[in-house]
Amino acid sequence: MDRGGGLIYDSVLNVTWLRDANYAQTMGYQDVGGYMNCFQASNWVNWLVYQGYNDWQLPPCGPINGSAANWNHPANPIYDGSADESYNVTRPGTLYANSTATALPNLFYSTLGNNGSYQTNGAFNSIARTNVGPFTNVRSIYWSAGSYPPFPNHDWYFDFSTGLQATGGMFYTTPGFTGWAVRPGDSAPLAGAVITNPVARIAWQGSQLVISWPSLAAGFFLKTSSSVNPAGVTPGDTNLAPADILDLGALEEKMRAPSDGLSTYISGLISPAVSNEIINYDHVGNPPDPHLQQDLAGEISRIMALGPFYTSSRLSGVPLSRWTKNLLAQNPQGTALLHLNRLLLEDAYPLEIYNSIWQTATNTSAVSPDRQTISVTITPSAASQYFILFRY
Repeated sequence: MDRGGGLIYDSVLNVTWLRDANYAQTMGYQDVGGYMNCFQASNWVNWLVYQGYNDWQLPPCGPINGSAANWNHPANPIYDGSADESYNVTRPGTLYANSTATALPNLFYSTLGNNGSYQTNGAFNSIARTNVGPFTNVRSIYWSAGSYPPFPNHDWYFDFSTGLQATGGMFYTTPGFTGWAVRPGDSAPLAGAVITNPVARIAWQGSQLVISWPSLAAGFFLKTSSSVNPAGVTPGDTNLAPADILDLGALEEKMRAPSDGLSTYISGLISPAVSNEIINYDHVGNPPDPHLQQDLAGEISRIMALGPFYTSSRLSGVPLSRWTKNLLAQNPQGTALLHLNRLLLEDAYPLEIYNSIWQTATNTSAVSPDRQTISVTITPSAASQYFILFRY
């Protein structure tokens, strides 16, 4: 159902899709085809604001049988839709016909009535996708919001040209992979809402990557990471530096009047002297207090070393990053536990504490003569992988 303003409601899945299935390119997030690896696609939807909504996500992908996924990565393709990695997943007439557990196959087969490149018996179809419905700019391969536990760096994707659901490395940059934004429920444009994402341009100039964006896009962050294998590194600092506190007022308020499990735990262990500093600090209308910032960072670093932050109740409701989940599963001890505690801080306080996985690019930047655009140029080394996060 067309809700207007580029929003399409899917009553079967109870989600709202963007009509523009390659909006990443349309908005200028990626110049070349809108192609993104899964990491970039996830960051794009996390920061996307469209028609007043800021809770966009990649299409959900759960076990096709509704309980536990078939994790077998088949040596030969499966055609009958009986496994999660298969052609014809959710196709009418198959074992899990019209299943709503995984969104993209349901849209492709059940709602739009397409055929896959192969019939359920493995016979080749000369014509696969024939219907894209009300959507525009439909591309080939879309990442889904579902991990693949046997390989933590893999994610699910769906090929919207062939009808295959499979997994691939989250850092694949093969042309054809991109993201499609959805959000839960039936969504019409909010009254008075405008599309608030200014257009950013990304382009290679020789060996340099140049990113330009409108100067009105206050709060834009360009970040880079040299880590392409989260399972092979231990991200996260082992302490909290004063400069890592991005919003002292918000953080001290959570320590002063804790309303979540982790804040309650940390505030209960802060020394009386620093507790008094927190009580006496009024952040409203006042600049950050450097002494409190230093002392609070020191206290949190001390508490990080006392033991694990994580319990299911203490971190209830906190979405954990892929790096945090990977490290948590390893039952870390010693220095690795400090890394985990730091990552948990970053997950629990994403706006208050600096994300230590990333380093801010400090290469040259320039403002255009008319002050309408800002550009930054970076020269990545051959060993580094750079990811761009947009935050408006």
